[in-house]
Amino acid sequence: MNSSRQSDPKHRLVTAEHRLPLDSATRLRIARFQETVDHFHFRQGVDWSFASSFDTARFYETVDNHSNVLASSLVSINKSTIPGITNAVVSRGPLFANLEALRVHLTHLVDSLKRECTSLQISPFVPYPVASRCEDCLNDLGFTASQDVSLYDHTIVAPVLESNELQWRSLRRSFRTSVNKSRRQQLSLIDSRSKESFLEFSRHFNEFASQRNLAPLSADVVSSIFDRYAQLDPPAVLLVQAKRSEAILGGILLVRNRDRLIYEWGWTAPHDVTQGTPVMHPLFWRAFEIARERDINSIDLGGYWSELGHEDPINHFKLGISKSVVRILPEHVYVMSPLLYGFRSHLRKLSSFVRQK
Repeated sequence: MNSSRQSDPKHRLVTAEHRLPLDSATRLRIARFQETVDHFHFRQGVDWSFASSFDTARFYETVDNHSNVLASSLVSINKSTIPGITNAVVSRGPLFANLEALRVHLTHLVDSLKRECTSLQISPFVPYPVASRCEDCLNDLGFTASQDVSLYDHTIVAPVLESNELQWRSLRRSFRTSVNKSRRQQLSLIDSRSKESFLEFSRHFNEFASQRNLAPLSADVVSSIFDRYAQLDPPAVLLVQAKRSEAILGGILLVRNRDRLIYEWGWTAPHDVTQGTPVMHPLFWRAFEIARERDINSIDLGGYWSELGHEDPINHFKLGISKSVVRILPEHVYVMSPLLYGFRSHLRKLSSFVRQK
């Protein structure tokens, strides 16, 4: 492990950079801090570093003069296919104890990364109204709301109710009708726990994703998810797959985030395969049943696109489960090289336009 440090004499805070893998003492120290953070997201957890490339990711921590961790970031360094353009990403982070720690932490991140990166993209998982104060801090540091968004800034959080009966009654009538229809058409719902099932899910998902311009889920990442999360008791990951006879018609993969499950990946087979059988409705119904068994309090349904409105098919589906929409601090970016960043943004827009054609 390689480490480097930057000090902030005014606030008596020190920021250290750690290359992966983390040594056991550093890992334990950061993990203990993360347990205290309300806005923790598993993508910033020390366990998630095992799903990151050791060559292109690193951890940063900011500590006080008593060695108490006050902020941390798992940073991915993403090199573009265009020479000279590199983007640093802190997905669903940084994590921080207070705004002053966040300010010092980000100042040091910018200073550390500016020689090798075009921009620094961050997305603390902080809900409003608390996020308003965080947003003011980011603006003061020179961060701006990103136009190149990859993560949702609204989501629907559905409570896991005390019984199946209460949960069933909370669903929209049309949602319940779809679940009943899937039962009549003999759809089997399987809580998959083998590594081969996880790898099979990633293959199906990637085929689905390639047709919809979604980011893939690599075999290495899904293997790491299985190794780190599926082996716990109870498991900290949930894979539910829908089958009819021997054919897999769809699946959803959710990751535990303390007392909540977060829906991250899902896919369904084409209509000519499902033959009109509802797939996502029963998958999520089964996820709520399992969540209750595992003492999960709520499920984050993985985003809500407010600009598309209630009639958008995906939004409409999720609103059939719950209408509790939560707004989260949007992604922000600090641009180190405006010229290269602008060139990169222009190329991404052009590429998106070509794909739509």
